[in-house]
Amino acid sequence: MRSPFCKTVKRMVFLLTQQNSFLYKDGIPELRKRNLSFLNLVDRSLTTDDEYQFPELSCDIHMLPDYIAMSSQPHLFHNTSRTAVGFWEYDRRFNNPQGLTAALYWDDKKQLERYKQRFSGVKYIFTPDYSVVEDMPACLEYSYVYFSRIVALWLMTEVGTTVIPTVSASTIERLSVALLGLDNCNVIAISTKGYLRNSTEKGYLREMVRYVVDHKQLDSIVVYDTCSSEDEVYDIFEYALEHNINIDVPLNSYRELHMKERG
Repeated sequence: MRSPFCKTVKRMVFLLTQQNSFLYKDGIPELRKRNLSFLNLVDRSLTTDDEYQFPELSCDIHMLPDYIAMSSQPHLFHNTSRTAVGFWEYDRRFNNPQGLTAALYWDDKKQLERYKQRFSGVKYIFTPDYSVVEDMPACLEYSYVYFSRIVALWLMTEVGTTVIPTVSASTIERLSVALLGLDNCNVIAISTKGYLRNSTEKGYLREMVRYVVDHKQLDSIVVYDTCSSEDEVYDIFEYALEHNINIDVPLNSYRELHMKERG
């Protein structure tokens, strides 16, 4: 005579089998039909214990990048042995129907394989720097943070590269959210692009640097900068330097061009 427990287990197996049969009867997993395949990546990672549930990232490196290539410059991906790839371009260059974010959202396996081959052998990749502005809805800005983490998880698990989180936010309040899930990172990246046009933008960038330094235990900050001189960078990141945080300003093609123009 079977015990009630055995009967219960048998019934559960039957129900699960029937459920899976329904979900897969057309050969397409349920998550893929709902454009939620990227949640498979999240299921394999830790997430923040809050309302946002951002995937947590871990980044502990001490040999920093010495050159930054843009994602649209594959000919520069291996310019040096420590070249990093970044996304500091107009969003249409990388966040488009053929982009990596879209490929992950739509679970486009052909495109994902293309990106896997494209980034193969790249030592470091920064998370995408989606454009944010102060008057955009907070929910949209936070969704960019979420998808940048999805991209990071895919790059780490499928490409096997080291991912350095890029930090940006339209306000300090939203910056506090963007930093969630980065407690296990000893290095982050910040871009000066768009912040050096006037004193107001520079002031906000200084405030952002101060907030990051006060709230995260960092060894280094990698700075994407296109100016020919590093003097202004070190001035803006002075607070970080005062707290013994290394400021790394790798070369990039745009900065090299400006240096040549300057002579």
